[in-house]
Amino acid sequence: MDLGHELPNIYSSKMHWAARAVAFRCGLCISAVGIAGIVLPAALVWIARRFVTSGASGFYVVATIRIAFGLILISAASASRAPKGLRVLGGVIVMLGVVTALAGSVAVEPSRAAIRLVGAAIKRDCAAH
Repeated sequence: MDLGHELPNIYSSKMHWAARAVAFRCGLCISAVGIAGIVLPAALVWIARRFVTSGASGFYVVATIRIAFGLILISAASASRAPKGLRVLGGVIVMLGVVTALAGSVAVEPSRAAIRLVGAAIKRDCAAH
């Protein structure tokens, strides 16, 4: 009887369950933001303005959230039906988080201009309907 072999398997199955539960909750959060963007796009512009007006720290918050979501997907991949695809998706999200963090120090002003432009377009479209 090799206890060293049995314990990691039990621990591993609990970790898989926990990772899947966390990944599911993150997926619900991402879906909620997507639905909010479809139903009320001006709300997403408002949120984006808050992050950009806070300067680089807003970018760092978004980068941290992206990196955390990506790592959660990577950790839950082995318990999924498509582990390779989930690992790739998690890796892409982590890379986007790193790019967001790097852009925080460089792209604050161009981002403000882009958000102003998109916000104006959404207001114009909403007023037309």
